[in-house]
Amino acid sequence: MSAPSSVKPGRGGSRQVQADSTLHPEERKRILHLHAEQNRRSALKDGFDMLMDMIPDLHSGGVKPTNAVVLAKGAEHIRHLTALRDDQAAQRAALNEKIARLNQKISVLQSNLPSSSGTTSSKLEPRAALEAFYDRYTKESSRKDYRFWVMARLLRPIAVGENSSFAAMIAPEGSSREEVAASCSEWLNSHWRAAELRPLASTLLVHLATTAGVLTNPESLEEHVREQLNNPIA
Repeated sequence: MSAPSSVKPGRGGSRQVQADSTLHPEERKRILHLHAEQNRRSALKDGFDMLMDMIPDLHSGGVKPTNAVVLAKGAEHIRHLTALRDDQAAQRAALNEKIARLNQKISVLQSNLPSSSGTTSSKLEPRAALEAFYDRYTKESSRKDYRFWVMARLLRPIAVGENSSFAAMIAPEGSSREEVAASCSEWLNSHWRAAELRPLASTLLVHLATTAGVLTNPESLEEHVREQLNNPIA
């Protein structure tokens, strides 16, 4: 019978066989294989214990989960964390884009401020620029279809009125079509109220009835619009 093997603790609590020339090669091989298997199982157990500590609500049922359950719950938790990371990345990108737009608006507003010498900037303020564009576009479109003037006149207080927030939120001059569309959509989602149209429509109807007589003669509306388009301010 061969002499018993001599072992000593190794790294991580594993056991290593000391060199012993008295052991038979086959016996030494068997002992090394046995300890390697023990080390593998110990490392596997440590890994599962660590994984179980990281997965939330794993022990909610009061029963120790099997390894299969631990792996399934671990995969589910990883998918949740991945989705959360992607969502946060999308939110961060959206916020960065919004910050860039705000910085651009701030730059435009700062450029419109009067200089220290008291002279004003040669550029139009955003509201004045928007108002000029609105009136110009109204005339151009109304010449193609006079009915456009009615809608433009109805919406003018909302778009370029003194108390309108639209001019402050619209993308500044030089922005791309996508940026302008995005800023308009943002304003509509935040500030649009259909109820505001009722008093505006009533006021416009009274104006057209008293100045153009559209209630008694609807055909006079087109002539009235043509006259307005020839005025400096339509």
